[in-house]
Amino acid sequence: MFQKVAQNLGQNGEAFAKDYAGLKKGDIAMQQKIFLLGRLPEAIAQMAELLKSDPRPGRMPRQDVEINTELVTTAINE
Repeated sequence: MFQKVAQNLGQNGEAFAKDYAGLKKGDIAMQQKIFLLGRLPEAIAQMAELLKSDPRPGRMPRQDVEINTELVTTAINE
């Protein structure tokens, strides 16, 4: 997986894997914070700031898209 994504970003797989190693895998507790406690807009803003500081992905997330959280919140609650 790292090789394909790295290729799209113009990196080698090892460099991308090293960058990816610092990311935390999501879990139910994280999903609850983001979707049930209303942190999604803050998370999107943080991602936009990160992408501004490191433009390797080549584009910014769209600000005009609304994310319907109903499916995720229903799954969390069940």
